[in-house]
Amino acid sequence: MKRATGILAAVLLAVGGCANYISTSELATRLDGRVVEQAGPQRVMVVGAGHEIRVESGTSVVFIDGRAVILHQPARLENGSLKVSDEIFQFIPPTGRRRGAPGVGTAAGGTTEPRRFRINRIVIDPGHGGDNLGADYAGVREKSVTLDIAEKLAWELKKQGMEVILTRTDDTFVPLEERSEIANAAKTDLFVSIHANAARNHTASGIEIYYFGENGTGALDGEDDMSRAEAMNTKNLLMPRSADEADIPRPVSPGQLAQWRQEGYDLARYIQDAMVTRLSAESRGVKPQRYLVLKLTCAPAVLVEVGFLSNFTDRSHLSDPGYRTRIALAVAEGILSYRQAVELSHPTPRVP
Repeated sequence: MKRATGILAAVLLAVGGCANYISTSELATRLDGRVVEQAGPQRVMVVGAGHEIRVESGTSVVFIDGRAVILHQPARLENGSLKVSDEIFQFIPPTGRRRGAPGVGTAAGGTTEPRRFRINRIVIDPGHGGDNLGADYAGVREKSVTLDIAEKLAWELKKQGMEVILTRTDDTFVPLEERSEIANAAKTDLFVSIHANAARNHTASGIEIYYFGENGTGALDGEDDMSRAEAMNTKNLLMPRSADEADIPRPVSPGQLAQWRQEGYDLARYIQDAMVTRLSAESRGVKPQRYLVLKLTCAPAVLVEVGFLSNFTDRSHLSDPGYRTRIALAVAEGILSYRQAVELSHPTPRVP
């Protein structure tokens, strides 16, 4: 396992190193502008030639004049300097470029216009079901909360023209491997699993969103899925149950895995921003995790924890059908915003 992990890490580093990066200071120079730090060097705004470009370390989403653009490679911080893929020049209007700087029509490969591709099919996974109740506090059961939110979310996305598949539509338990098999057989474009949280510390509250990451622990404030599984025996099915299961490979290249991981992170960020805005909810962050439904799904995949049933306030909200509708609308907004950004901006089609 250690050897395989080391090889994968080396490959992913190699993939990440394929892009040509420029510093945000060089980008500002080409735009006859300046760099404005918004949260230290890891998050900056480049202002110049009538444009505002926001770049943040660790994400491939950049904002050009308020429009989200998704690049192939995430921005990264090197020796105190924030760098971004020079692919960004494809998306900066020509009036915002200095003479001689690459732009639309002159990018590497001779592309005249970023190619579009569709995100139309999504699999929504209501957590738990049947005898697997999930978290259960004061008569509020996770399996019921997740199904209701998932159905409302499916309805909203269908109204927007998306094809939606639910991994369960009633109070039955579907094995985790089967949930991913449903998504893979459908050749889904996105996978969103809905869950409700719980913790021994009943003051813990808020939303958190996971994407697939090998180094994930899920730990927050001393509470993670495994610790609450020990206490409640509700979430243990989410994690690999053996070393062999933890190493289940997906029949795709390491480069494709890296792309799905990055896209899962970007999707999680869009959903988080929409939920925080619409619900005025506390965000506990976007985190990597090795949950099986994320690991085995061959597409960008996220797991959304919509609140803590162990917390009185969160539980009261989640008991309210109206609030569950607001959750569904917020998650839908995040998904649709991500879809719009990808379809308008992504320069290459998804690998089938």
